[in-house]
Amino acid sequence: MKLLHQITQISKLAILTIGLMALPFGLLSQTALKIGSYSGCSNSEILIPVEIENFSNIGAFTIYLAVDSNNMELLGFEHLNEVLSDGNFYGSENIENQYITLSWFSPAGITLENGVLCDIRVLLKDNSVEFNFEESCEIARTDLTIVDSVIYTNGRLIALSSFIPDPITQSLAENSNATIELAGLPSEITCQWQLNAGNGWIDLNENPPYFGVNTSELTISGVNASMNGNNYRGLLSNGECIEGSVVSELFIATSGVGDHDQTGAECYMRINPNPADDYFNCVFNQNIQNAKLILISMDGSVVLKNKIGSIIAGQSLSLKLESIASGLYVLKLFNNDQLLSNSKVMVQ
Repeated sequence: MKLLHQITQISKLAILTIGLMALPFGLLSQTALKIGSYSGCSNSEILIPVEIENFSNIGAFTIYLAVDSNNMELLGFEHLNEVLSDGNFYGSENIENQYITLSWFSPAGITLENGVLCDIRVLLKDNSVEFNFEESCEIARTDLTIVDSVIYTNGRLIALSSFIPDPITQSLAENSNATIELAGLPSEITCQWQLNAGNGWIDLNENPPYFGVNTSELTISGVNASMNGNNYRGLLSNGECIEGSVVSELFIATSGVGDHDQTGAECYMRINPNPADDYFNCVFNQNIQNAKLILISMDGSVVLKNKIGSIIAGQSLSLKLESIASGLYVLKLFNNDQLLSNSKVMVQ
């Protein structure tokens, strides 16, 4: 009886296996669309593949990708998968509503286990662009039934020049060790740290006081007064183009330990958070009779002015950034018309 029971169970398993093998592939696995993470140089053209998995008996699809048209421009669609040739494909960009549309229809339908649906050619202007699949996306089979539980994986395109070092600025006492990190740098991007001490950018070598010159984190051992005002950046390459990261500044305090949010030797003010999204706080370390703050963009435009008046050490002030575009800015602190400090602020 025991042997008969085992034979019966094996027979049931065999029947189940044969039944599953007879089912279409798309019914065994979920349909999926994906856009990966890519990098490029500012003002360059880049191809973004739209990857698919488990397209089984698909007769139509409409894909909406939310994008930031301020940071990219759609140039067209290329390398359409040959299985789409029997249908009608349409692609466009809606600049006003910030999305890209891809749609296709064919009564014959297509089946594709995995591959690239098409490439989207874009002009990357600056910063980064998120490619987010919207909830209104639809994929239908040839009988026009909607495919349920589609897996959508959003993508990202980032300009090499928009990688931000941490910290952007730091002020340290002599003989301290400094570190500058490009956090989240993808493994496929190479980094060569560079120094600009006032005479242009030069590559750093793996010799004291510099360590990790070809990694995402640079260590400077035993900083000294001659390094005051030095600029550092990562020269980044993705194998196709090369571009420098955002610059990190190093200042050497003449006495005591400085604060990494400060660019002035006397550390008049601390800024947090930095990078900032909707606001940042200024915490003042000294009494100031008639304080004024001016936020200036990298092209020299004044984007914010705030006449504060009398400041007491320890006082804080919150500045809203709702109408200020993403980018790098310089926050200048004045007492009357005397410049007290410059602080770099990154608005995300």
